[in-house]
Amino acid sequence: MMNHGMKNQGAMPDDVALNHLYAVVMAGGRGTRFWPESRSHRPKQFLTIVGDQTMIRQTVTRVTDLVPPERLFVVTAHALAGPLKETLPEIPPGNLLLEPVGRNTAPCVAWASAVIAERDPDAVLAILASDHVIEPRDAFQDQLVAAVKLAFQSRRIVTLGIPPDRPETGFGYLQMGQVIGDIDDLSYSDVLRFIEKPDRLTAERYVAEGGYLWNSGMFVFSAATMLKEMETHQPEILEGILEIVESRNDAEVIDSVFPDLPSVSIDFGVMERTRGILGMPVSFDWSDVGNWQTMYHHIPKNEDGNHIRGQALLQDCRGVLSWSGNRLIVGIGLDNIIVVETEDAVLVCRKDLAQVVGDVVKSLERSESGKRFI
Repeated sequence: MMNHGMKNQGAMPDDVALNHLYAVVMAGGRGTRFWPESRSHRPKQFLTIVGDQTMIRQTVTRVTDLVPPERLFVVTAHALAGPLKETLPEIPPGNLLLEPVGRNTAPCVAWASAVIAERDPDAVLAILASDHVIEPRDAFQDQLVAAVKLAFQSRRIVTLGIPPDRPETGFGYLQMGQVIGDIDDLSYSDVLRFIEKPDRLTAERYVAEGGYLWNSGMFVFSAATMLKEMETHQPEILEGILEIVESRNDAEVIDSVFPDLPSVSIDFGVMERTRGILGMPVSFDWSDVGNWQTMYHHIPKNEDGNHIRGQALLQDCRGVLSWSGNRLIVGIGLDNIIVVETEDAVLVCRKDLAQVVGDVVKSLERSESGKRFI
């Protein structure tokens, strides 16, 4: 366990820790709140939403200066293997962990940790989402290196937290303790509590009080540390994962074992149950771009606050996001509206209700006639 009184631990040469760094990109999400553009065969992470590259390509490019392809892993759905190999041809096939069914993020993290620990007992994993917007890249890389060094030395889980600039109800929060040290001029503290998405009044209180960070969902830890945590808190998941890894990731074993694993998030399954997690506030710009409204905040707009992709004629409209695949969208007198047109579906939604789009997809799933639209 790390001496909490130890300060300025930046003396470790970067390459000692970085030579054992593996990046794990979690890419199994469905991105239902970006329907109708995001579909089961082409979910959000494979879309070019912000910038001129797909979300998953941006994620990988963000770490290529730190992690060579042989130490980059992607966990995704088996059904997305084709698009993944096409998008990221440089990743070795053995580094693609393909889930036959979704079981949330705890099995995903356990599987990557076990596979990588077999290759490198001293491995440190950086767990990254495939669909976040992070700028600037240099700041992200510098601060990730600091987290890697801290995790390598302390053998504790390090989570990257985002200082909140507004009372956001769409993110989880971290309650932070007192600063106990710093590394590469970045402070770190014990995480006292992981908090699920709060209501508006609670979020306002967190921002007013201070001492809270947004939970970015990015974690850094040694593979050995995570496997110990899984053994303690999620033994059923670990047992199944070890059976898969001992089979050399045999397809038949994966198909037999993985569907029976508990469906648990890494936050609920491990992070909220363990003690000794270190939190590091970071200063780069971050967003999980969770829906059309949050995307709107990250894209250029004209003087009326409208963003047009594809063909549109907007007359007396303000704050409109118009996304057209093939047809012309004409809007007259609209305020704060999202319009998304694809080959077989059209979404028209108030921006402040963008979170509800995911519920629409659930409704379509329950309908025989609606399933073809997901």
